Amino acid sequence: KIYYNLALSLDTTGDRAGEREALEKAIQLAPKLPLPQNQLGLLDLQDGNFEKAEGELKAALSLDPQYAEAQNNLGVLYGRLGRNPEAEKLFRQAVEDNPKYAQAFVNLALVLASQNRFPEAAAELEKAIAIAPSSTSALTALGMVEARLGKTGEAIVQFRKVIELDP
Repeated sequence: KIYYNLALSLDTTGDRAGEREALEKAIQLAPKLPLPQNQLGLLDLQDGNFEKAEGELKAALSLDPQYAEAQNNLGVLYGRLGRNPEAEKLFRQAVEDNPKYAQAFVNLALVLASQNRFPEAAAELEKAIAIAPSSTSALTALGMVEARLGKTGEAIVQFRKVIELDP
């Protein structure tokens, strides 16, 4: 686990090569630990290596099928690839397995909104905000969804909250 912790520290410094090396070592030493698999998948997702990211995230989920962060990250990948039904399923599973995971609610809402399912998206964003009231991503997304629903006044309220939190 020390190599995984090293990787997280290297991530904060921007040393992506060092982070990758530490994650690969962590996987080699602890092949049944899903955390480094997920982190390596996230690293590849951020780098645009989608095929590798998918394999690593699926590997993390094979080790822990209820690992909400890996479900969320795989959902993000599928969303980027336009595989919205698969992304939606993963986000729903993530929030079921971890009902306090606000970002998974946000990501679920974004997938729903991308399919013009704005009322459903708004409901998921309300759940995210109930968990994390100062989540600027949730508040911004809710403002955008409310604008699409014709609720201009409510949208303005959300955008003003974001500005208060992050001027």
